[in-house]
Amino acid sequence: MITPAHVITGLLIVLGLGAVYALVVLTHPVVRCLGCKGQKMRRQPGRKPVKCKACKATGLMVLPGAGPVHRFYWSVFGDRFHDKRKADLAAQCAARKKQGAPRWNA
Repeated sequence: MITPAHVITGLLIVLGLGAVYALVVLTHPVVRCLGCKGQKMRRQPGRKPVKCKACKATGLMVLPGAGPVHRFYWSVFGDRFHDKRKADLAAQCAARKKQGAPRWNA
């Protein structure tokens, strides 16, 4: 008999697996092609090799869901890290200028 506790447990397991998959896709969105195993050519016994149609002979494929995960990540975090790095570099440049040292990109 299915109880509400079983349903909630199942939902939590599914959400946990989804979160783990999202982290994997966020860190490694591109993997070797599953059709040609990254060799760019499909080899079949007794036939000449042909270009892989699954990856268009690149040897790489994008994991399903990589686009939406990255769009969500950038919509949440935006350019916050880029702006912080830019501000840090500007502060370092100003400090060097105060010391009379030459600029990095003169």
